[in-house]
Amino acid sequence: MDWEITPYTSGLVLTTILSLITAAHAWRHRRRPGGTTLALAMLAVAEWSVSYIFEANAVTLPLKILWSKIAYVGTVSCVPLWFHVCFTFAEPGRRIKPAAIAALWIIPAGTLALALTNETHHLIWPSFEFADPSHHILIYGHGPAWWVHLVYANLVLIAASVLLIRAAWRFQAIYRLQSLLMLASVTPPWITNALYAFAPRLIGMRDWTPVGMAVAGALLTTSFTKLQFLDLIPVAREQVLASIQDPVFVVDRLGRIIDANPAATALIGIANPIGVDSLNLLATLRDQLVDATGRPLADIKRWSDARPHGEVTMQGKGTFEWHIHPLKGTAGQESGHLILLHDITARAAAEQALRALNRTLEEKVADRTAALLAEQQRRSAILDSVSDGVLMTDCDQIVRYVNRAFSAMTGYRPQAVLGKPLAAVGGGTLSD
Repeated sequence: MDWEITPYTSGLVLTTILSLITAAHAWRHRRRPGGTTLALAMLAVAEWSVSYIFEANAVTLPLKILWSKIAYVGTVSCVPLWFHVCFTFAEPGRRIKPAAIAALWIIPAGTLALALTNETHHLIWPSFEFADPSHHILIYGHGPAWWVHLVYANLVLIAASVLLIRAAWRFQAIYRLQSLLMLASVTPPWITNALYAFAPRLIGMRDWTPVGMAVAGALLTTSFTKLQFLDLIPVAREQVLASIQDPVFVVDRLGRIIDANPAATALIGIANPIGVDSLNLLATLRDQLVDATGRPLADIKRWSDARPHGEVTMQGKGTFEWHIHPLKGTAGQESGHLILLHDITARAAAEQALRALNRTLEEKVADRTAALLAEQQRRSAILDSVSDGVLMTDCDQIVRYVNRAFSAMTGYRPQAVLGKPLAAVGGGTLSD
């Protein structure tokens, strides 16, 4: 080894530091989707950079080739790992199928195997030539397997970039900024790798791709600190909609269904209702809706004229509380409606049972009241028929009843006696 400080080795050292910093940040969020994969990707970049540092300072051909072979562990790992990170971010809630993962790693694994056994076939490096007398810069000839891996890596990066572009289009606010920053992080290594492959003399016959990866690491570090990357992760619309237990329909201005969650498809018994006329499909709901004037919605043929909420009973389905929310387009115009049905069958049955119980109790109270009134009338008739004077008090000695004979004997009218203390009746001359 002949160690010397050059812009190239300095850049590789910086690459290693930034990659390890980014890997540490990602590892702290390893329980988040994509956290572990991103940490592994940045560790692969660090391994790649360290190997290049040793290769740059080696002065013998076998030692340089050895370190180049070691570097290929990180070289071939970065691209599939980066694609996995982009897929996890851009398609939240989805997972790459095992078969797709295996296909993603076939060419990298094969390329690594060919690099380690290059002496037997020379498919990766068919030739070697020192570019300077100090033997610090070794020019590697590029064999067909090297070009195959280059094409593969660029195709995978293009696919990852497409995912990020789509994510930036779909996501809003901070998630869009995260997508754009991830997309920007792909550009520096892409440029440096293209220069090494097609214009190596412009960059001193050195592979600066790891340095480009360092810039990518710096951008991702910014995403960690400024945009809370892996702290705030987008949630797929499909996850949110599928997690709603109540049926949800999204219809356009013409009443056609443009989206529905699993609960909605189970309710109507159609696996794919997209494009179906919702007014006909939800005829039971439609026929029980009225507008503000009381006119049936079946005659109006528009969800926009329906009241925003109410209850509906669907034959064989149960009772639902419905809510209709208008959807606004970018210019503020009505673009459709969101129809939410909340199953209240159990609640409706309980309310119906409670109403039946109340009616039963009311009937029993009325019957009992009538019985008591009849009994009171019967007793009054009996007491009024006797010739003796009768006066009744409560436990507080308050007069509650006098018969006709009592009024005739004493001259007191019932109105003058009822509700008065017994002591006040007749100047206290009466006894119990």
